[in-house]
Amino acid sequence: MISSFQVTAPLPSKVLLVEDNEDDAMLARRALKRLKGHIEVTHVDDGAKAISFLEEALASGDGKLPDAVLCDLKLPKRTGIEVLSWFRNRGGHVPFIMLTSSDQPDDIRACQEAGADGYIQKPVDYDAYMRVMEEIEKFWFVTEKPDKDIEPAAFEQRFIRFAKLG
Repeated sequence: MISSFQVTAPLPSKVLLVEDNEDDAMLARRALKRLKGHIEVTHVDDGAKAISFLEEALASGDGKLPDAVLCDLKLPKRTGIEVLSWFRNRGGHVPFIMLTSSDQPDDIRACQEAGADGYIQKPVDYDAYMRVMEEIEKFWFVTEKPDKDIEPAAFEQRFIRFAKLG
């Protein structure tokens, strides 16, 4: 229940969207624009470009790092899991949410093990996409993020809850 969390942060002002399907990218951008506050969306269409963007942002240290990453799982050149693992192995700590069409338990588990903060199956229409973005807004960007030392079973339940949003 959302009311059990403390509001601690505004919506992110910068989101990196890693999505190779232009229709899905358009839906995500439209949904993000409708959320409260101004959100600058940077879109890249493959895993190699995502790594290049994040590498430059980490190296610059001047606020270029996004406040959150929404990343597809199956991407050209480098998979979403490869991007996520690369980012986490270099100390990247912003919320990293997998937004994918896969509902396979092995994919969900692999993303969780690689350090994803959430896994959401992509909705197919705009209204459903908007509902998912509103849930992301409420749970990840407006509420306090739980401690990383959260009980593994509780984290898994939260993670699976997001896997079933779409």
